[in-house]
Amino acid sequence: MKKQTVKKHDNLINTEQEQIRKIATKNNNIEKINFLKTELEIAANQIQMQDAELETATNRIQVQDAEMEKSAKLSAIGLLSSQIAHDLRSPLAIIESALWLLRQNSLTEEQDDKLQVIGRAVNKMKSEIDRTLSFVRNTPLEIQTCLISNIIQSTLSNINLPKSIKVKTINCDVMIVCDPKKLEIVFTNLFNNAADAMSKSGDLIIEVIEDQNSNIIKVQNSGPTIPKDVLSKLFVPLFTTKQNGTGLGLSSCRNIITQHAGTITASSEPTVFTIEIPKNLASIVEKA
Repeated sequence: MKKQTVKKHDNLINTEQEQIRKIATKNNNIEKINFLKTELEIAANQIQMQDAELETATNRIQVQDAEMEKSAKLSAIGLLSSQIAHDLRSPLAIIESALWLLRQNSLTEEQDDKLQVIGRAVNKMKSEIDRTLSFVRNTPLEIQTCLISNIIQSTLSNINLPKSIKVKTINCDVMIVCDPKKLEIVFTNLFNNAADAMSKSGDLIIEVIEDQNSNIIKVQNSGPTIPKDVLSKLFVPLFTTKQNGTGLGLSSCRNIITQHAGTITASSEPTVFTIEIPKNLASIVEKA
């Protein structure tokens, strides 16, 4: 009887030990599973990070490729522009000389009007040449102190805006330190773009605001709102919304204003181009 009791006790102990082993094994397996799960999550995160880094590197390469392509195009434009400028300036100079000689004679009003048309066409061609060259190469500024209104009037007389466009100037009899010829190129671009945007009819408002350190020139037109996606790209070289545009006009404007140690920005509703040029430009150029 006593032997049977001992045997039952031993069996019970063995059973309990077996259950303990099973539980321990189970717990051990759970720990291993949890460990492997953690390792898998770490590996997955590392893969995601590597994928993100790879995507970033791919995007960077694409941007660099696009920049290289753009640089190659701009280089080609520069060479072509220089050649065109060289080929056109000589015949334009001959035409200007011929116009001057013709004006020394007694002319009828009709003849004088026709010569003025030719003269404006010559000035427009010279302006287009200067505009393109101002983008592809930066010539030194020829600093002068002059009235902004005189630069505006010179620009308007050369581009011949349609009579249906009403031009209004506000506080433009302000002295400015600048390169007037280059600033005229900027105005030519902005005024012509305004005329195109307004479909040759509307209001063009030029306003000058003085603050302590800068002259601020605002060029506003009554054309349609500029879409946000276009607004952000206006000064990007080769970007254009015009069917026959080159995409160099506004980017050359930015180059010229940057040369003047200033800024040019665009806003919509209404469309306004804002130019800011420091009053101490002469000292800035001298230091440079």
